[in-house]
Amino acid sequence: MSESADRLGGYKLLETGALVVFDVVDTQVESSPAGDMAFVRIDLRLGEALEDGERSTDHEWGALGFIFCLAVLSFHDARPRGVSDRDFVEKDELTVADLLDCLRYERSELRFSADYIRGRCVKTDITVRGDGTATLETRNRGEVTTRGLQRLGGKKLMDAVPPAGSPDEDSEFMRAVVIITEETEKGTDRSPQEYAHQLLVLSGQDCASISFVQLHERICDALRGKGPRVVAQSWTADGGVQLILSDGCVLDSRKR
Repeated sequence: MSESADRLGGYKLLETGALVVFDVVDTQVESSPAGDMAFVRIDLRLGEALEDGERSTDHEWGALGFIFCLAVLSFHDARPRGVSDRDFVEKDELTVADLLDCLRYERSELRFSADYIRGRCVKTDITVRGDGTATLETRNRGEVTTRGLQRLGGKKLMDAVPPAGSPDEDSEFMRAVVIITEETEKGTDRSPQEYAHQLLVLSGQDCASISFVQLHERICDALRGKGPRVVAQSWTADGGVQLILSDGCVLDSRKR
């Protein structure tokens, strides 16, 4: 797999994972003798609470993306320990290949378990179960665990835009393409140039490498979220419009 394909796949996982709704059910902290947070376990429930008392099944379509989001945040904040600093690279990012190296499926549970990755002391375990519950555990990481969840809960993902690296005025690609909806507010605590709610973020090279049809589909997917796709459109004799959705429902513009 090429580096660009790996990165494009990573962005897609981030987009999917950011759509997952979750609640923190319980947090357990064990401190070291020095007073540091040596072990943190956070129990989560994925899915949005519905009116009938059930929860949406976000884990069925978003488990892998959710795991990748948490893993990316943990990797971003991780630093070397001891001799691992010789392998540490400051401007580095977790890849889809890294995710697959740390991923396994056991007893109806999708598990991510990482110790050290390229010099970074990640020490993070993430488990998503078939019943929609999940667990995030870290060792010797301090408050990083809670900060990552707060960022994800606010839909502010780190490294959604690739690091700028060395400036190249002759590059034919923009650094990033950010797609937003109308009247989206600009300016956050992190940067006055950042949009508070980004619909879709692509690197300039990735945007240039996909067709307009593919870009249109990705924008539609982001706008639709978890809703069904429009598979057909028809006009009625009286000028109305009917939209046929992938779940079999029909939306009629004449009905109010």
